Amino acid sequence: MKIAFLCPWVIVLAGCVQPPASPEEKVARQWAGAELAATKCAGYIGGFSAAKDLRNEAKKDLAEARQLGATDELLVKAKTDVTSAITTSELMIGLRETCNQLVSQLAYHTR
Repeated sequence: MKIAFLCPWVIVLAGCVQPPASPEEKVARQWAGAELAATKCAGYIGGFSAAKDLRNEAKKDLAEARQLGATDELLVKAKTDVTSAITTSELMIGLRETCNQLVSQLAYHTR
């Protein structure tokens, strides 16, 4: 079963997560996606060095989100939204394909 891309940074089933409401929310979700990819997907994306690269990208995204005005509350919400979407995707299509799609979307939207 294929799933729809509602947001440019992560895989989401239709209706599960609303699109980001602001630039800081978009970047906060990119941060959360990179964090999850670094911790869940290393075995599928190139191992230790790839996970380190994703972690470094997550740090940049977090700094940018903060600079744009992201609050702790927004960051918690972003992490919850992304975790929910990733967990749902993992149940539907498996971890390997979820990781492939997540990392592809993160790379595509990296500045």
